[in-house]
Amino acid sequence: MTIALCIHDTNFGKVTEMEREKLIHRIFFSIFYTIILLWFIFNGIIAHLTEKNQIFFSEGVKFECSENWYDDDGNKFNIKDLKFSKEDLGKKHTVHFQIPSDIELTDNYAICFFSRGMDFNVYMQATENSVYDDPEEYGKQYFYEYTQDSAGMAGPDIGLKMQIIPIYWTDIGNEVSFEIIPTATTVCFTDVTIEESQSFVFSMLRSRIIAVVESLVIVFFGIATLLYTLLTPGIDEQRKTGHFALGALSIASGLLFVLETRVIQILTGQPELYTAMTYLLMLIIGFALAVLVDSYSEAPHKRFSNLVGILTIALIAAEFWVNYEGYASYHTMLPIAIAIILFDFLMAINIMIKDIVYVKNNPGISAAYPVYTGVILTMISLVADLFIYLYYNDRITDRAAISRVCYLFMIVILIVRALQLAVRRDKKAMMAEVYRKQARTDAMTGLYNRGAFMEREIELTGKLLAECRGGNCNFRFVVMSLDLNNLKKVNDSIGHAMGDKYIKNGAKIISTAVGDDGEIYRIGGDEFMVLIFGKNPEALYQEVAARLKKGVETYNRYNPSEIDLSVAYGHAICESDGFCSIYDAEKESDIEMYACKKAMKEGRGKIQHINRKFG
Repeated sequence: MTIALCIHDTNFGKVTEMEREKLIHRIFFSIFYTIILLWFIFNGIIAHLTEKNQIFFSEGVKFECSENWYDDDGNKFNIKDLKFSKEDLGKKHTVHFQIPSDIELTDNYAICFFSRGMDFNVYMQATENSVYDDPEEYGKQYFYEYTQDSAGMAGPDIGLKMQIIPIYWTDIGNEVSFEIIPTATTVCFTDVTIEESQSFVFSMLRSRIIAVVESLVIVFFGIATLLYTLLTPGIDEQRKTGHFALGALSIASGLLFVLETRVIQILTGQPELYTAMTYLLMLIIGFALAVLVDSYSEAPHKRFSNLVGILTIALIAAEFWVNYEGYASYHTMLPIAIAIILFDFLMAINIMIKDIVYVKNNPGISAAYPVYTGVILTMISLVADLFIYLYYNDRITDRAAISRVCYLFMIVILIVRALQLAVRRDKKAMMAEVYRKQARTDAMTGLYNRGAFMEREIELTGKLLAECRGGNCNFRFVVMSLDLNNLKKVNDSIGHAMGDKYIKNGAKIISTAVGDDGEIYRIGGDEFMVLIFGKNPEALYQEVAARLKKGVETYNRYNPSEIDLSVAYGHAICESDGFCSIYDAEKESDIEMYACKKAMKEGRGKIQHINRKFG
């Protein structure tokens, strides 16, 4: 029988494929999280530099104009406190304020503020504090008009519009009158300043640039998660679905957080479009959360994500149909989306409790608690952000501030969890490989064992057949059988301990003789097999045989023993030409080896006897 050491590849086909997949996984895994880390660092630096430098991009004098407004009766009030009831809707209301006479204006200055839920006209009236010699001659000038689009579902920030009304040095001391027609009770008229328009725009962007960067990091994490799932082999279907859900959740949440900064809405002047997108993204988030919890749960349960998915698809389809018919009902999606997320939250807690019990009763299973943590954080942060959003309705609020931080925290938790699982998985893979090698390795000699040789036989048989069918007649190798002579004599006369040493020394001599030219297997007590490959395997066999003969002689010369070490061997050629079976080649090599053994016993390979213990 035979022992084999691979010439160029000591692993067999299955092992090589497994190692290849493991290598691909490690490389992609490392690149994936390295890029995420670099992205965090890079954008943190960019955001810091932007925050630092943009302050000086357009500096100018800023005049706060929230106080000292007055109505037609001369009653003063703070413009932030401007409120209207349902009875006031559609009616004209006039408010005034006077441009200070002690300020310096250039052509770049403007009245800057945010408005929502109102139509208004702006008039300019010269006063005794104006720069005109005859204020009455200047009169009341109508110079700005704005019509608010439908505000959809009422609430802070919805329908917000950045307003920039240019003024000039000749307007110093003039009275500015706003003729307001409220279209919703949630009127917003806030952050009124007189400053350079460019400074106003960039101060708004500067105050939210960090939020935008954080949101884009979350979007990037989602895209990277999808790419990782698509390109990494070996992920089971349940976990793959969970990864896709996490990627979709991250992308949808990141885009929602970008919209919640209100930068795009304010700059484009299309708040209603992005408000509709916000509701749609919340529906997607609700479905992604449901799939995420379903996919990572260990305890058996009914798939509630199917119900959420059907409801989400139905709502989106209904919204498309309603809009096609010319109606706008997307605002109804918000309470429905919040209800779905609340349902996900309750189901996540329910499934997490089931998982805790299931894991406790089934040792060895590890529940994905970070996923549940993320879902719970999502719900808690949503409630907190909505509370802040509704409470601070007198100014532009960053509704997603807490949610964004919680999601970034969840990303950190998931990355740490993924790294832990990766380390654990690698350890298991390494241990599995160690056990596999141990199962295929002879404990005494360190060579491959009989089981490994049987695997190799099957592999080479398949290759021989494939080469033969493919018309390649040049694939050939040598099968070499070896047997240690006199092992029984050593065991009987010197002892089994010395017999074991006899086998070990014989294995070392064979390994030295074969070197990198073949594969060695110990297939029995004193039986070995060698497979020799190469362009001219028969010539290599002759070299191996010569080195083996010389190695035995050298060993016996320097290690005299009561019984000299002796090796009998034979060989046969196995080739794809005519499809020579490896099993037939083994029989032929065994016949030649036994002929060699017989010749040695008959005295052609005479053994010296020295009265010393075997070394």
